[in-house]
Amino acid sequence: MRFLVDENVPLKAVLLLRERGHDVVLICESMSQTADENILEIAEKD
Repeated sequence: MRFLVDENVPLKAVLLLRERGHDVVLICESMSQTADENILEIAEKD
């Protein structure tokens, strides 16, 4: 499963999901400073 994770989710949860084989995109790693509206557009496309 693929997750687009906002900055409010604890890093420990992100790491756990990744360890379990999930594709996790953490906003602050790849899209820092991106407006919420743009993040929603990206999530809807995926």
